Amino acid sequence: IRSLILLRTPEYEVILDETERGVKVSDETWLDDEDDMLKEIEFGDDLVRIITDHHQFDLDLRKVDKEDIKQAKSFLKRMNFDNRFEIRIVK
Repeated sequence: IRSLILLRTPEYEVILDETERGVKVSDETWLDDEDDMLKEIEFGDDLVRIITDHHQFDLDLRKVDKEDIKQAKSFLKRMNFDNRFEIRIVK
């Protein structure tokens, strides 16, 4: 199992530079500490594609419960209150 972490702390963003605000994405396999910011999330029927400044992740959703996917979409919409990234539904 590999961890991909999307992290946002809006209460602290007011003290950050404009370029540092938004959702930070990290992967446990990365060796550097450079921030990789979320740019876009695409939801397909059985796939979600996460696009950052420097990476792209294609995640298989076939074994994920539809209700869990629905909750994730809702959470991501709340996380995107200032439109820092794009959420797309692809058919």
